[in-house]
Amino acid sequence: GEIEKGDAEEGRATEGVPSSFSGGWEEEPAKIHSLNGLGLMFKAGILLKEGDLEDSLRYYQKGLNELMLVRNFRTPSQFSLQNEASIAHIKASMEGIREQFRAQQVELGEWRHP
Repeated sequence: GEIEKGDAEEGRATEGVPSSFSGGWEEEPAKIHSLNGLGLMFKAGILLKEGDLEDSLRYYQKGLNELMLVRNFRTPSQFSLQNEASIAHIKASMEGIREQFRAQQVELGEWRHP
């Protein structure tokens, strides 16, 4: 059930990250925030596919917040680059969703500035 799935996710997310980095990176907190952020991104993507723009935006924002926290910790450059790529992806996705959302609101005649 749930536990196995979580383990598989973790394996993928941390692929290519050495388990003992010589720079003494702050592995645990960085990994936890990274995995939380990626999980929230995944949930946001599902909500987007289901057409739930508002909740999708909310989850992307939570995911973005988690990934921004990763920047507070010393991490290997590869991990850092992966994190920055995820942050860029979330920001681009949110911009696209906001556009869709505006168009939808205008169509429904309910446009209010978010």
